[in-house]
Amino acid sequence: PTPVPVDPPKPPRLVVLYVLDALRADHVGGRGFSPVLDRLAAEGVGFTDYATIAPSTMTSTKALFSGRIFLDRGGLPPDVETLAEVMRSAGYRTLGVSGNGHVSDKYGLARGFDEFAVVYPMARRADPLTYVNRNAADIHRRGLELVDGTSPDEPAFLYLHTVHPHTPYAPPHELVREMCGGIESSIDGMSPTLIAIRDDEAGLSDADRERLRCLYAASVAYNDARIGELAAELAERYPRHETLFIVTSDHGEEFFDHGGVLHGHTLSDELLRVPLILHWPGRLEPSEFSLPIDTFDLHETLRALVGAPASSADAEGRSLWGVILGGD
Repeated sequence: PTPVPVDPPKPPRLVVLYVLDALRADHVGGRGFSPVLDRLAAEGVGFTDYATIAPSTMTSTKALFSGRIFLDRGGLPPDVETLAEVMRSAGYRTLGVSGNGHVSDKYGLARGFDEFAVVYPMARRADPLTYVNRNAADIHRRGLELVDGTSPDEPAFLYLHTVHPHTPYAPPHELVREMCGGIESSIDGMSPTLIAIRDDEAGLSDADRERLRCLYAASVAYNDARIGELAAELAERYPRHETLFIVTSDHGEEFFDHGGVLHGHTLSDELLRVPLILHWPGRLEPSEFSLPIDTFDLHETLRALVGAPASSADAEGRSLWGVILGGD
């Protein structure tokens, strides 16, 4: 039978695009440290074969915001329409908060946002024995301030980009004790430590490797709990059926899968496979798809939601609304 085209649903009052930096797909779903994201996936639409188009923040975010691939270094060209510009043209108040300096006005990635803030984790030269990365809480606090400054009758697009579980892997100490206390290693998850490992300047024991993986998982757990708090705060401001909450990542992370750590150096699954969850209670039926899709498809899906045309005549992405709503 000929597939029946399906129009996107009526746009909601609030669209949240939430990016957890360096979150691998295999660290969400049934592992025990992402109960909030697991609930959002169970209540919403999940894609189990979603891939970012690059293993690094700059390239993948340029593609997410533009629907196009840019192989050159540096920021987004000034003549390229951004996702924020699309949402603003559709009548949305566009708000963004980033914990990653690569996603900022310096690289053209704040263009189109009515308000955009960068909230860094402030980890440089920090003492690994006392430092805690609370970037998610700080990002959420600033994001809610921006939301509260929006007129009640004005729809809002909120982009949040947290530096979790990206290095520094430094969740609250009580969470580290709870999840990693039984591991006989004291190695820290700060960026200089991981860089030294990447550059083959640090010898590691099996316990060191286990603790690094655990610190990463604890960082996932920390951000996951904060998302639960954020969702509750947003529910006090917007009806749940008027809030589309999208969760994904810009790239994954390697933990010795192919002999290395960190990201940006290969195109293996651990660096390209990331989660994609669309949560919209009362509007999207719970479902899960194994369709292979990527960053371009997510971009075109958001454009289609607000009635914008494809990003270009030869756009590589395709809107997912037909799949999600049971059509083409």
